[in-house]
Amino acid sequence: MSPAASGSLGRIRERVISTSRGPLSALEAHPPGEALGRIVMVTGYLHDTDLWTVPLALLSRAGYRCLVYNHLGQPGSGRVSESGAYEVQKLAGDLSDVLTTWTGGDPVHLLGSCLGGFVARTAVLDAPRAVRSLTLISSGPGLTASKSPEFPDHVRELLANGGPRALWEEVSGWLLTHGREGGRAFDSFRRNVLDADPEHLLGFPASLRNLDPREADLSAVDVPKLVVHGGDDDTWPPDSIDRMARRIGARSAAVAGAGHGPLVERPAATTAMIRAFLESSRPALPEPPADPSPTPSGRTRTAG
Repeated sequence: MSPAASGSLGRIRERVISTSRGPLSALEAHPPGEALGRIVMVTGYLHDTDLWTVPLALLSRAGYRCLVYNHLGQPGSGRVSESGAYEVQKLAGDLSDVLTTWTGGDPVHLLGSCLGGFVARTAVLDAPRAVRSLTLISSGPGLTASKSPEFPDHVRELLANGGPRALWEEVSGWLLTHGREGGRAFDSFRRNVLDADPEHLLGFPASLRNLDPREADLSAVDVPKLVVHGGDDDTWPPDSIDRMARRIGARSAAVAGAGHGPLVERPAATTAMIRAFLESSRPALPEPPADPSPTPSGRTRTAG
């Protein structure tokens, strides 16, 4: 675990979450006092828990008990040999197991980033009562509406011709071009390409090729929803994400100065937006009954 995860940013510990298909490597953070609620974070493609330690710590410090985990097929988690093991629907089933195992069945605030947002949406549609709210981060209206609809086919070609090493050369080249050489993000991407199950690298994005986002169904789910994206997102045009937010009945918020990874690029600003959303979505407490107090004559004064 990184120093940020174990030191000044919060009380974060490693743990393993059991699912019906295998173990998941996870990080859990406890708030300093009584928890306002629980948050489960679903990472995207090639992202692992270490990349999320700062937002995890910030949200736990704000009063939430938080969990982020690596999908099956990612480093530290189990691997599955069945056909279609890493399709979105199967990963959503793993998430449902997490919600049951970690919460005991109590509804949670669910956050899904990028492709992990499609896992989160699918889990919400399968079990809407398992969530108190849904936040999608840099997760747009579907792969066909993105700026790179050919992404799954490109990944398949790279893996077929050069394996994970060829994919890493592509990813690392992109990171270097965007000034992200070294550091936590670089190490996280490297680990999640070279140490992951190749079938995960191939299957997760491939399952999104023709995935129906089911926006009408998601709109009908009666939970508060928020869509957050970078103001300079280069995967989905920001205006397309805003339109999707309206179609699913969600609020929309743009993080200035961030691209496709606002939770990593601008963690303080992004978590502040999420906190404001969660606080505004919290049910209002009922007004306490008026306390009777004696009047000077000894009679009881009542409200009204």
